[in-house]
Amino acid sequence: MRRELAVQDLRDLLEYLTSANAHYALAGGLAVGLWGESLLSQHQREALGFPVYSEDVDFRGYRFLADGIKAWMSANDIQMGQISIAIRKGAESMGKIYNMPFRPLSGSSPINAAATVEILERLPLLDSGIDAPPNGTVLQLAGVHVLDPFSLLVCKLHAFHTRPESERGHDLEHLRILSTLLPEAEELCRLRGVSLKVDAARLRSVLLSGDYPLPLTGFEGDAVHRSIDNAERS
Repeated sequence: MRRELAVQDLRDLLEYLTSANAHYALAGGLAVGLWGESLLSQHQREALGFPVYSEDVDFRGYRFLADGIKAWMSANDIQMGQISIAIRKGAESMGKIYNMPFRPLSGSSPINAAATVEILERLPLLDSGIDAPPNGTVLQLAGVHVLDPFSLLVCKLHAFHTRPESERGHDLEHLRILSTLLPEAEELCRLRGVSLKVDAARLRSVLLSGDYPLPLTGFEGDAVHRSIDNAERS
């Protein structure tokens, strides 16, 4: 059985959450994959190693989201383990993390890979803490509620700079994907009348701090800074 999945494998679950008006935002690598699948050309996706796979399905949300996902999986022949609750050491102000491993029970299950759902009440570096409202803009993209790409880039910078060097490979890949799609995403949001000015300014502030430098140079780095400029001017 596969131990990782792509965002397409979750289509039924994500469409259910959206139709049920669930309060959630897809985050992490699968959110990066969703933006890429929606905006990048086939040539760009092939060059960047698409599809994006992950062993974790990351959401920002609360306990009731965990309960709703577990109920949907139980009704769809997917076995889900007990919901475990953790608090990130050294980041207690970020609230709780709900972890739920799952695996399909038959070949007819709408999800055919085993993985883990991880629901975070707040996202390090992006959010200021559980006592403040969450940051970032949540948009609907291809029927899915997903975090905006400027905020995803902040999250990926945090992951890249806090993981052991041997575990940074996927984060660097995700940063490259985001740098490639950021100009298209910024333009799409502008055409929709959605301002990402605050999100772009937050990313700029993170980069200017010097604590989380962008590990990209050349056209990739230029695309990020150009997109920040364009969003802040809109």
